[in-house]
Amino acid sequence: MKKLCYILVFFTVHLYCQVSVDDTSHTTQQLVDNVLINSACAVTSNYQSSTGMAVGINGIGYFESNGTSFPFKNGIVLSTGRASSVPGPNEDDFTGEGVGEPWFGDSDLEAITQTPNTQNASSITFDFVPYANTIRFDFLFASEEYFLDFPCRFSDVFAFILTDSNGVSKNLAVIPGTNIPVKVTEIHEAIPGSTGCPAKNEEYFGGYNNPINSPISLNGQTVPMTAQSDVIPGEKYTIKLVIADEQDGNYDSAVFIAGGSFEVTADLGEDRTIANGNAACPGTTVSLGVGVLGSTVYTWYKDGVALPGEVSATLDVTETGTYMVEFNANNGCIGSDSILVEFASPPALVSPTPIIVCGSGNSSSETFNLTSRESEISNGIPNLTFRYFESQTNVDNNVPIGNPTSYQNTSNPQTIIVEAQTTAGCKSYTTLELRINEFPLIDMTPDIYEVCDDFGNGTAGFDLTSRVSDILNGATGVDIYFYPDRSTAGDGFPSQRISNTGNFINSQPFSQTIYVRA
Repeated sequence: MKKLCYILVFFTVHLYCQVSVDDTSHTTQQLVDNVLINSACAVTSNYQSSTGMAVGINGIGYFESNGTSFPFKNGIVLSTGRASSVPGPNEDDFTGEGVGEPWFGDSDLEAITQTPNTQNASSITFDFVPYANTIRFDFLFASEEYFLDFPCRFSDVFAFILTDSNGVSKNLAVIPGTNIPVKVTEIHEAIPGSTGCPAKNEEYFGGYNNPINSPISLNGQTVPMTAQSDVIPGEKYTIKLVIADEQDGNYDSAVFIAGGSFEVTADLGEDRTIANGNAACPGTTVSLGVGVLGSTVYTWYKDGVALPGEVSATLDVTETGTYMVEFNANNGCIGSDSILVEFASPPALVSPTPIIVCGSGNSSSETFNLTSRESEISNGIPNLTFRYFESQTNVDNNVPIGNPTSYQNTSNPQTIIVEAQTTAGCKSYTTLELRINEFPLIDMTPDIYEVCDDFGNGTAGFDLTSRVSDILNGATGVDIYFYPDRSTAGDGFPSQRISNTGNFINSQPFSQTIYVRA
């Protein structure tokens, strides 16, 4: 009796630790309407499926998690082998049920993933007309190809092909932010050894499956992922869910699509935040809107509070908040979406000091580097983009100066309008004055300054300031500085000036040249 009890307990636990698959009780339409979509937000039709029934293999079924750790409660499974072989545990590293008796591949799958020579394809195809502007559904890819160094070389392939009414198709089963199909060779950990390879998109790899208590019988799997796309409400689309072996029938793969996850819903778009770099600017209006087909009731909320009187498909927003719309179309298509809208502050600019260049001969035009004041204007604000305009009319007509680093002024003085823009697109303006000053008209050949040598050593005290009036020769508004040599006078640094100009003792006996900077 103890032995019998032990066997019974073991058998019960073994069943509990695996998903279950029913590959006989659901028609293709039932799998689509009752399992995958289960929503009143789309009208479906023209249900088709294809698998290996000609060779006695059904790769399509309905699965349930049975309380296991599998991330989807239920849904549809498409396999390149028998769907009934999907339940765990993962006792066998090799499952290739199409070996020796393969069935056809899929030309649509090959074309959209650029994968030739497929076989053992399983697919479900149906038409649908969405009521709202977005579709999405959750999926997980698992494969026996997660074995040894196979992720470096081999991968079965699958796709979720969305085709619009113009016949334009795209694959929704891609790595986020790319057009790369989800497959073993594109998602895996680093594979060690001489035939190994570096990790690829490792963050999307869910792990290898334990041979004792894994809910499914495939060696490894991705994390749950989401396929999504914008759609046009009222337009007729076709979607094809398809998987196939690559090259041969060895090492089966399966894709699990979460039940009820095929949502047709409204999408207000990406959050408009400072962090995302797409925040709105003060004084502007953000228009939110969703397109839902049919007779629709809308309710808008700001920060969880209903907005009185806002019952249309659009909402104009002028202040920061989390906005949500709820809709009920055709007495049953119910959905909602929310978006965070932030209004960024415009940059606080500093009025710059004028750019002054020297001219000669009453010159009225010189070359200016307008960008030389950007650090001063930005006052520490990072990542500002600058543009320069000759007039407010040019600002209004978006006609910036094309050569700000070598700009020829048109008048003296001249005021330039400076535009600074943040990464969020918010703009502020200030002005920059350009000014040409003529070179000072001083005496370029002043008289020699002579004093008597009272001690006979070739040195004496010279009051350099006594010659300032003669050097200026009537010029006003000019500062005079004395330097011991041409180089320091050219540099013009204050620290190199002669400081004791009232009693300068020459450092070169009997004769020394002093340089004057005006």
